[in-house]
Amino acid sequence: MTYKAFQPLPHIRNFMSASQNNMETVIPPQQTIKATPHKASSVDVISALLILLWIYAALSKLTDYDEARRQMLNQVFPVHVAEILTWLVPATELVLAACLTWKPLQLPGLIASLVLLITFSLYIAITMSNAFGRTPCSCGGIIKHLGYWQHLAFNLFFAALSAIAIVFTIKSGGQKGTSGRKEEP
Repeated sequence: MTYKAFQPLPHIRNFMSASQNNMETVIPPQQTIKATPHKASSVDVISALLILLWIYAALSKLTDYDEARRQMLNQVFPVHVAEILTWLVPATELVLAACLTWKPLQLPGLIASLVLLITFSLYIAITMSNAFGRTPCSCGGIIKHLGYWQHLAFNLFFAALSAIAIVFTIKSGGQKGTSGRKEEP
């Protein structure tokens, strides 16, 4: 009795020969991740809100520089630090607004916005806990009419929007024109 060599069924044999001859017929090429219109438009709306926030905050400090400086000097920082922050904070806010307007810098702008909003929120929370022994106020524009709890909620709302936009941007593959994945040659 002679034994025949094991022969796979015809459809398996075709699959095996195709996979040996041309891997692309078996394994589909890697698909790039595209931003859905909903997520992309949400990121654009959130970016626009942050741009308005940063421009308004910066301009309210710069247009009433003497008041902004006086309020900054009322903070718990040493005078030389307060003098630097009087210019650094509005300059940072304007740079963030600029970053959010340009797609290649939108994600870093969103991340920096989140960091700045959390920093401001932590400062407000520490101030509210009376850790400094007094409650300095350095709010400008419309924000100066809010209480500390309202200001904290306002900042945390914009921090949450920033975080949502960051997640949407990362899940959609990063910046416009990139897939977030390594491209095949």
